[in-house]
Amino acid sequence: MQNLSKIATSIFYFLVLIIIKINAEDNTIKVLINKPDINSEQYLEKYNSLINQYFVSEDLFNKINIPPINITFAYCSPVQNDGLNLERYYKIFNKNLIVDVEYARKLNCTLRELKNSNYDLMIVDDSFLFVDKTSVKNPWVSNFFSNVEIQTFYLNFDQYKLNKTDISHHYEKIFDDGYNEGQYGLPYELDFDVLYNQKLSNNMKSLKLEKRILNNIKSVGLLSKILNEKHISRSLKSDNVNDHMDIGLSDNDDLMNSLVEFIKNHLNIEENKDSKYFTKFYTDEVYSSFKDYLMEKTGVSLNETLNTSVEDIYQSFISGKTKVFKGKASYLHELKELKNITVSIKNMPKNYTVVKEKYVIINKNTKKDKDLLVRIALQLTSKKMQLYRAKHFGSIPTFDLDKVNNDEERHQYCSTNSDICDLLQEIRPINIKKAIRKNKFSGSYLEARIILPSTLREILLTNNYTTIIGAFLATNESMPFMAYFFGNNLYLVITLAVTIIIVEIILITVVILLLKNKNHSHLKPISPTLSSLSILGMSMNILYPILYFFLYSNTLCRISYIFKLFIGNMILLPIFVIIFRIFYIYNNVSKVYIGKKINDRYLIKYIVIILVTCFSCSIIYISFNKIIILTSGSLFPHRYLFCTFINTESYRIVYNIYYIIFVIAILVMLVETIKVSKKYSLLKYAYFIVIYYVSTYIYDTYTYNYNYREYILLTFSISCIYTLSCLCCIYLLVGPQLINILKKKKDKSTIDEENNIDNINIVDFIPSVNEVSFNRTVSFVRDKSKNNIFEEDDPIANNPNNYFFNKTLQRLSSQQQQQQQQQEDYEINGSKEFILTKKDLDKFIN
Repeated sequence: MQNLSKIATSIFYFLVLIIIKINAEDNTIKVLINKPDINSEQYLEKYNSLINQYFVSEDLFNKINIPPINITFAYCSPVQNDGLNLERYYKIFNKNLIVDVEYARKLNCTLRELKNSNYDLMIVDDSFLFVDKTSVKNPWVSNFFSNVEIQTFYLNFDQYKLNKTDISHHYEKIFDDGYNEGQYGLPYELDFDVLYNQKLSNNMKSLKLEKRILNNIKSVGLLSKILNEKHISRSLKSDNVNDHMDIGLSDNDDLMNSLVEFIKNHLNIEENKDSKYFTKFYTDEVYSSFKDYLMEKTGVSLNETLNTSVEDIYQSFISGKTKVFKGKASYLHELKELKNITVSIKNMPKNYTVVKEKYVIINKNTKKDKDLLVRIALQLTSKKMQLYRAKHFGSIPTFDLDKVNNDEERHQYCSTNSDICDLLQEIRPINIKKAIRKNKFSGSYLEARIILPSTLREILLTNNYTTIIGAFLATNESMPFMAYFFGNNLYLVITLAVTIIIVEIILITVVILLLKNKNHSHLKPISPTLSSLSILGMSMNILYPILYFFLYSNTLCRISYIFKLFIGNMILLPIFVIIFRIFYIYNNVSKVYIGKKINDRYLIKYIVIILVTCFSCSIIYISFNKIIILTSGSLFPHRYLFCTFINTESYRIVYNIYYIIFVIAILVMLVETIKVSKKYSLLKYAYFIVIYYVSTYIYDTYTYNYNYREYILLTFSISCIYTLSCLCCIYLLVGPQLINILKKKKDKSTIDEENNIDNINIVDFIPSVNEVSFNRTVSFVRDKSKNNIFEEDDPIANNPNNYFFNKTLQRLSSQQQQQQQQQEDYEINGSKEFILTKKDLDKFIN
């Protein structure tokens, strides 16, 4: 009994602990933040303590009607294997470019937390907020991070009615930068690059004296050896210390920012819109100048500068080893607290500086109450909270300083931090995401950030500037594939163009000959008008890739899909109708008035109806689907565009089923009429279908496909083969008949019409038999309700284009009347019906 009591007590305490833990988790709001550049370990502990103190001291739990909570800030813990697959993929397809694996690792870490519910809020840079935003998506790069846009993981603040007084203190432009078809980020703070100076201490003066002494050493080898020692290399630079500064570029973001600031501040490029701006990225001079600038300004080797962190130069600066260093404006708060140095701050030359904006976002996948999180986010970005963080951490508020005189809090901040406010009034901000993207068709910042800084770092050491130029081109210079193809392979293009022009001339000539000789006896059975439609369809299909020149908009992309479906129907429908007419003739009772149902004009009406129906359905289907323009981007050494839409798989399924039904129906009709098909060479239509489908499949699958190393040569070869296969199809369709006509200078068919009428077989024009078995009989019993089998207004009988058809019908009618007379005579002798077998009918017709 005592043991049971202990067990029950243990269970009770265990349940109590679980309940306490659950309640603690429910009352804890976890916030993910990035590590600061300096003092990251001490920073986190201090941050957690002071932010929670603010909520208590301001009695916010009661003011905003939220339960007592604990806000916990934490750093993300990356997985070491993240980014390795992306790096491996680039090495396979574009090995010249260097992937920033560390950036990919950090990005994947944040995305992983967004997809889960571990963190409720996040403080992210503007470079991360809409990192994959672009008009041209690169699915191959995006799939390594997220199959959907990253902002789909954010909560949209527009779903909640935000009070204008809670957000009016933000600078309007910064607030708008958190908007992308919805307000997903609330401005938290900002930062920007500045230059710090300090007065020379006695230690620095002695170091300068030591350097002057060393400069008098005549042994260059000894001097180089001394200067290469890292412990003194940053102290001994040149006699003129004022010209040098420390720059820490071990972080790729700082390296990229420094390049853009260099172009803006030192190369007289004023704005991104300046046509000269992006051309600078495509020249060797800008990179060699940037390299010289770094070596001249730092006074140390380039390799050392590229491997020195901001933390290193900060510690060197506060220890008095250097006088000038480049850092963030937010460092000023901590530097002023140091007693042993006097610091001044100034903007970058010409005031161009990269501004980093930070935003609060809410994880849409969190299990916490969203309304509660919105209220907390508003408090974290409030005016008072920003002033509080500025006081304790030196963070820079997102205030509109133009209204500083009209607002007590803004005035209070600028009174205490006048130097920061003065700099903010003077700076010419650079948005790094816009600075390295040429236009809306350029790659996303994600794609550019993965490769540009790390590749830049490599080429600065190797002087291989072609690689970084190629990287900028691959992320910015989008073009349709055909434009890329034309621009880089002139001889192949000329050859392909000549081939296409020759084939197009042949196709048009064939159509003209068909229409010109459409009443010729040799062409009547193959329906010249319908065959011409198929040939025109193939002609348009050959020219279809020209649309790749213009796929710069969603509208043109939709048109291309609709046009492709229209062309396919235009090619296959006439062939289907020709075979159907033969099948219809062969499998119906021989009554003359049925002929009007298979007349060209009658059948063309059906073709038009089907084309219009398919056209309308495709417009409706595609219009209600989201079109996206895609590119292979920097993953391949080109950046050509193509397009698709969201539900492309369902479209392909419907598309394939539609054409499979076509093919099956054609094969069934050919099999059903196998005897007459062999006799009258109708199997050529089967060969036509096979050649057309195989060549079209290969053409659509393997041309313009960058997944193959020799895709340019492959595209050229298959395009030529496809063009020639169209000629083969046309030869099967009308070739022998046209050649026969062209061999004869004069068509003698009309002269010998009466003599050669027996050579025309009725199976080409009207129904022969209605078979159930091979030996089925057909009855030519006189229909007493119709004394005249030719109606006076019969369009078939009166149509001059059906001359041979009508002649044959008249001959058959005359012979039929003779049979009926014989039948009546036979009935008088006691027999009821004259029976004609299929064998007899063939003899009779031939």
